[in-house]
Amino acid sequence: MKIQIRTSLVFTAVMLFFVAVLLVTGMGYPFNVKIAPYAVGIPTLILLVILLLGELHPEWRIAAGGNREGPESKAEENSDFTSWAPVLNLFGWVFGFYAAVFLFGFMVATPIFLAAFLRRKAGVGLIGAVSSGILCTLLATWFVQGVFKIPLWLGAIPGVVPGILGGSIVPPL
Repeated sequence: MKIQIRTSLVFTAVMLFFVAVLLVTGMGYPFNVKIAPYAVGIPTLILLVILLLGELHPEWRIAAGGNREGPESKAEENSDFTSWAPVLNLFGWVFGFYAAVFLFGFMVATPIFLAAFLRRKAGVGLIGAVSSGILCTLLATWFVQGVFKIPLWLGAIPGVVPGILGGSIVPPL
C-alpha cells in the first residue's frame, strides 16, 4: 500500500514551524521591536494550528455547499490541485487592492475593497459588508497610527481631503 502525504499538510506544518521559530526568536528583542511580529505572528500561529488540525482530521472540516458523498469527492479530497480561475480571480482582488491603495490611500481603498469582497465573495449583506469594511479600517488605522505611530499612505492622487485622501509624495524608483 502506497502512503499518500498531502502537500497542504506538509506546507501547513512547515509554515507553523517557521512562524513558531520567528516568535521564539523575537522574544529576545525589545518590546517596541517585537510588537509588530507578535501582532502578526500570534494570529497567524493560531490560524495555522486550526489549518493543521483540519488537515489531520478531515471529518472536522465543513464542506461548503452541503454533503459531498460521491466518488468524485474522494478524488477531490486526495488532490491538491485547483483550477486556475479562482486563483487568478483572487490575484485580481489582491493586485487591485494594491493599486487602489497606491492611488487612493489606505483609508479610502480598504473599506471599499473589503466591503466589495465580503459582498461579492462571501455573500454578506450590504449593511454588514459596509459596516465591516469601515470598522476594520478604523481598527487597523488606530492600531497602525496609534500604537506603532506609523503614518498611513494617503494616495498618489493630488490631495482631495487632507489627511485622508490623496497628497502623498510618490517615492522615486
